[in-house]
Amino acid sequence: MKFPAPPRGFKAIPWRLPIWIYRLGLGFLMGNRVLLLTHKGRITGEKRLAVLEIIHSNPELDQYFVVSGFGTRSHWYQNIKTSPEVTIQIGTKKISALANQLDPEEASQLILIYTQKHPKNLQILGSLLGYEIDHTPEGYLSFGREIPVIQFSPRDVETKICAKFSTKENSMELIIVILAMIAVGLLMGYLAGFIWKDNRPIGVKGDYIAAIISAVVMGLIDWLVIPAMGFGRTMQLIGIILEPAGTALIVLWIIRKAKE
Repeated sequence: MKFPAPPRGFKAIPWRLPIWIYRLGLGFLMGNRVLLLTHKGRITGEKRLAVLEIIHSNPELDQYFVVSGFGTRSHWYQNIKTSPEVTIQIGTKKISALANQLDPEEASQLILIYTQKHPKNLQILGSLLGYEIDHTPEGYLSFGREIPVIQFSPRDVETKICAKFSTKENSMELIIVILAMIAVGLLMGYLAGFIWKDNRPIGVKGDYIAAIISAVVMGLIDWLVIPAMGFGRTMQLIGIILEPAGTALIVLWIIRKAKE
């Protein structure tokens, strides 16, 4: 595929205007459909900026996907291929990220999904940049195999975990998880009385406290670490439902064995 040349001079002004919105501290006006990419120039090493449309995202993992509209000729694309360590900003949220180009098959599937959600956008892009696109599912898949699609992901697990505390929604979810795990701990402490009857591991009060602490700790580990490891929402919920209860009983059993 022949990629068009990026605009220069006055022609580049409309493409760069959104950058000034972020520079003025008004990034919240841009919503979550675009991001500001801060990257390093491959020749000068100086900071460079670009505003890009988000075609797909996984907010739980702080993963965002964009297309290089000018293909391999985009300056930002050439820069991140040399220095993939970047910073992205969505609204007012900044993330230290690593840029990675998807393989052609993964890219084509995301392009197809994007066209299903926004059927007019790719038609406008094709007309604006001069791409000859067959506007059928097969044509979109073919286009997606050739146009570069870039994934931005947090550079490390710690960044992913910290990002979960960045919104009110996640803070409320954290509170719900803690309260649910306290309830699980209380239930396991109660069950301990039936399991060991008159030979409780550390007495009624001690069993309840140990079970609650174990369930809360395990629940938080599942809530934070499972998404950071790349697993989806379903696996996270399975872990939160099953592991804290089992962990609480195992801890009580270990305590009882240790006392013997």
